Amino acid sequence: FAVLDGKGGAWKVSESATHVTSVVYADAPIFTTVSTATNRAWRVTTTFVTDPLRTSVLADVQLTSLNKRPYSLVALADPSLSNDGNDDIAFASKDSATAYDFDAATTMKSSTPFTKTSVGFIGTSDGWTDVFRDGKLTWSYASTKHLGGNVVLTGLLPLNGLTKQHTTIALGFGETSKEATANTNATLKSGTAAITAAVHSTWTKYLNSLPKPPASLTTPMQRRVYRMSQMSLAASEDKQNPGAFIASPSTPWAWGSSAGGGDTGYHMVWGRDTYQIGTALLAMGDTAAATRIVRYLFDIHAKSDGGMPQYSHVDGTPMASGIQLDEVALPIVLAWQLGLKDDSTWNEIKAAADYLVAWKRDSLTAPATGQERWEERAGYSPSTIAAEIAGLICAREFAKQQGDTASALLYDLTAKQWAASLKSWVVTSTGSLSTKPYFIRLSQTGNPDAGTKLDTGNGGPTVDERTIVDAGFLELVRLGVLAPTDADVVNSLAVVDATIAVTIGGHQYFYRYNHDGYGEGTDGSPWSGSAGGKGRLWPLLSGERGEYELAAGRSAAPQIAAMTAAAAPTGLLSEQIWDVQPPAKLPPQPVAGGKAPKLPKFVAGIGTMSATPLAWSHAQFIRLAWSAAAGKPVETPLVVQCTFVKTCQ
Repeated sequence: FAVLDGKGGAWKVSESATHVTSVVYADAPIFTTVSTATNRAWRVTTTFVTDPLRTSVLADVQLTSLNKRPYSLVALADPSLSNDGNDDIAFASKDSATAYDFDAATTMKSSTPFTKTSVGFIGTSDGWTDVFRDGKLTWSYASTKHLGGNVVLTGLLPLNGLTKQHTTIALGFGETSKEATANTNATLKSGTAAITAAVHSTWTKYLNSLPKPPASLTTPMQRRVYRMSQMSLAASEDKQNPGAFIASPSTPWAWGSSAGGGDTGYHMVWGRDTYQIGTALLAMGDTAAATRIVRYLFDIHAKSDGGMPQYSHVDGTPMASGIQLDEVALPIVLAWQLGLKDDSTWNEIKAAADYLVAWKRDSLTAPATGQERWEERAGYSPSTIAAEIAGLICAREFAKQQGDTASALLYDLTAKQWAASLKSWVVTSTGSLSTKPYFIRLSQTGNPDAGTKLDTGNGGPTVDERTIVDAGFLELVRLGVLAPTDADVVNSLAVVDATIAVTIGGHQYFYRYNHDGYGEGTDGSPWSGSAGGKGRLWPLLSGERGEYELAAGRSAAPQIAAMTAAAAPTGLLSEQIWDVQPPAKLPPQPVAGGKAPKLPKFVAGIGTMSATPLAWSHAQFIRLAWSAAAGKPVETPLVVQCTFVKTCQ
């Protein structure tokens, strides 16, 4: 939206106001954002709700003048259809604006008709360019004349903030402009009240079908985060491809922000993320959804050779060529936890396990991986090896059930050999961070004492790999490969706390690893790929630490409190939170005919512009809550723990 004052002033609402977002109901993902101008001149209140029967979204909008002067409100939509803005075409009618390409279309329309519409190309003939020239919506282009590009739909609403304050905008989508327009019209006809009631009823029914939040959640905010976590996970499942859970509905930073880039942001399926989601769904009682994940990963997402793509579209089309062996192994673990024993599942598990055992690329062989869990470097990774060992032990049990003695023996011997060699690959005795041995983030060659130089990626430095640590070794405890009392684990925790831990408001948070460049720049600007930035704190890592504390016989209440404190007031959890107070301001938005407003400062402990909500963060919170209630990590595969850590009958 843009607000105009009729005297040459124009403000972009997203960047010229303070914003407070709340949930309309505690048990439905319906959100209201109140945007108050930094100069206290106007307020825009918008409630968003999706139509459960159509591919449409409603924005219930109110413009309120705070100084008794009239204003105008302009609605602008940059659809970037089919994940890019290269080839969109647009046209406008008297009361609506539509964009389409070869595969998709969208129509924008208001319940009280626009008084003016226009379409154009961003940066030259679009509504933003128009209003920021002189504070007026002057252009009224009826079409882009069949020229493709990054188009913007523009509509001037009949609101003045005084006598006329309210309207409802619908954005309908379809494969064609005709279908998009039909969805838009039908959604507007149904109205906000009816659609809101239907959405609320549906979500209430779903949440009531699950167990109540666990007793480990002791405050209203903790329970709010839990409910929002449940809804965030359920909403992340693609409705045309059951079991395809995307990593996030957001496109953080540069992902997807460059028109024509063809990027889908985090709207893709990662095997690792869906494992995290699946274990959380299982913990919270939605076994059917967790089962759909396993079916999707093996039936649709998997490759013909038993491997898994780095990530894929929701229909299973691979999107990247990286090989991450934890993504091959973890679906096996989830299948075991679900107790799936059918022949079809076994055939797929055998293919994945055989792929793990035989994997080789260039000079590396398993358990080294083409990329570790942060998708950046090849080599021997503690977290990846933990997943591989656990996956093979679970595959061993599947093989026994099927009477495949040869496969069971192969998986058992391989897993035990890897477990026996584990520390020789990833524990350094010569690193500078401790006089005692400790786990490093990654060993490129399998010699953790060699002092090999590692390019950290994302614009980070090249340094001695012995000086880079993360907490990925905790996966060895969570998955049952090492005991929580293991001396190298305990010492490595001390190294982690001294190197990558930050305390904010009494809560402990962690960086992914030291020298991480995956985050906003030091000036607060968006992450810019190879130029890098500064990785911030990941709330989910506090959750992983909580699971370790439980395994060690201690309480996870501090980690539940830390994750809760990192959540937005709505209960949404980000990928990263700010680590400084305050970081540099973002550049102010230019304002036509007036002084640029001062933007609010970001503060330590609140979400950055990273992915929000991140499904992995919400999955971790759910799993931690149930683990705390049980007094132990609920997702630890007992069959792995009994093989390596303790004697079981």
